[in-house]
Amino acid sequence: MVAAMASLSCSRKASKSPDREAPMRPERDMARNLELIQTAEQVVVGLREFDLLFARHPALNATVEFKDPQGKSVGRYKWDYTLPTARSHVVFEKRPGVTYHSVSVVFRDGKSRLVEAVRELPSAVKAAPVAPMSDEAAFVVPGTQADPKAVPGKILLPDFGKMREVALPDAFRRRDLEGGIKRVVADANFPSMGSQNYSVFSRQTADPGNASLRSHYDSIRFTLYNPQTGEALSTLKGLVEIPLDENWRLGNGDLEVGIPGDKLGVHITTEKVSSDPMAERITAHSEGGLMQTAQGIALDDEGNLYFNTERELIRFNVRKAKFEKAPIHLLEFASTFLPKASEVPILEGVVRSLGWTGSAGKFIIHYGGNQRLYLSFAECGFDQGHLATSLVMSVPTTHWEDAEAFKRGCTLNAAAWPTAKFSLYPTWIPPAGERRRLFKMNRIQGHLCMRAYDKNHFWVLDVDETGNTKRLIKLTTLGGKKVNSMEPP
Repeated sequence: MVAAMASLSCSRKASKSPDREAPMRPERDMARNLELIQTAEQVVVGLREFDLLFARHPALNATVEFKDPQGKSVGRYKWDYTLPTARSHVVFEKRPGVTYHSVSVVFRDGKSRLVEAVRELPSAVKAAPVAPMSDEAAFVVPGTQADPKAVPGKILLPDFGKMREVALPDAFRRRDLEGGIKRVVADANFPSMGSQNYSVFSRQTADPGNASLRSHYDSIRFTLYNPQTGEALSTLKGLVEIPLDENWRLGNGDLEVGIPGDKLGVHITTEKVSSDPMAERITAHSEGGLMQTAQGIALDDEGNLYFNTERELIRFNVRKAKFEKAPIHLLEFASTFLPKASEVPILEGVVRSLGWTGSAGKFIIHYGGNQRLYLSFAECGFDQGHLATSLVMSVPTTHWEDAEAFKRGCTLNAAAWPTAKFSLYPTWIPPAGERRRLFKMNRIQGHLCMRAYDKNHFWVLDVDETGNTKRLIKLTTLGGKKVNSMEPP
């Protein structure tokens, strides 16, 4: 049995056996770069500097033969390094009960023989544990299709503070990275699209009052560079608008159309979130696109596009054909709904702070009608005294020019802490093994449905016309049957 291996870090024994033939220096380089590693069950045959050797011999292949102490062959294999799955090191499984003593490797470039290297195998090495196990454990939540009895309840974690230290030898090959970089200056900074970006259809900026006219909006991004050093600084994000013609959908078969450049729209802003010189643009500086996930984009009844950026809520106003930031800092305002750390019972854990950091500050957006957006801060967890707790709030799509009126229109709809008026969970901190995280939100027959991340339960949120919660129900069964997994319609 043969398998490819990408990287190795085992000790090795240098062999004193001579090469049988080495007519040219390149072939001697190949034999010199032969690396052997032996374990109790396997022998690894590898080539250092594989990229250079393969570039010199593009049709490289090898015949590998293992022998026992009496010189009898115990296994002969052919290996083609031109295969797409081939790597520098190849793993050979040893036959049980057979003693492996030496190996002969004949390298060829196509049918042209290059060199044969004969080596005694080094002593077998044993894998050493990276770190001893600690008392800390990771709890396992079985998937919807898993048998809970076959899944361990917890997995002990290594104690990385007690890892053994190993001194690595100096690299046998060095590269001057700085010397290998050559700056290239282009006449144009062409845009790209982020991975997993979504596209949407909405009203045209040329005639936003006409609901029958549609445009196709794509998220684009430009990498901005320091003109002196060439260093990448940030990502400038925007939208490209492609106006659609009603006649394009008529007829059968494919249709090729041309759109004049003056009909295309490219919408970009350099507006910042604050007056601070170091402040980011309202579209954020990170590499991801504006529509990185379906839950990061929402459309209202007027055709405006709403996005969640790093810590802000922004929209593209189709009537003004411009980006706008909500009149308040959304994450800061959402934090005002949180309870104080002193309100958490000490029996639940020593909570020193509450809030959202890192990716936990990115919220899900859903338009729920009646000029209301529903924002879900999905993450919920407790780590080293910090409690990130989920909540669902709604904000108006109106009053974007009046911060105080906008604030008065914001409502807390549901929260993960047990003292909330409409609580998602009965305890402050998730019990060991329970993962709390909200997932996608959908409006079904006038109800707002919020899925849990593990998909085996969901909540139904009913609100009035002003966005206030009337009822919150958690459902784990439908029609008397347990919910194992669910997807939106």
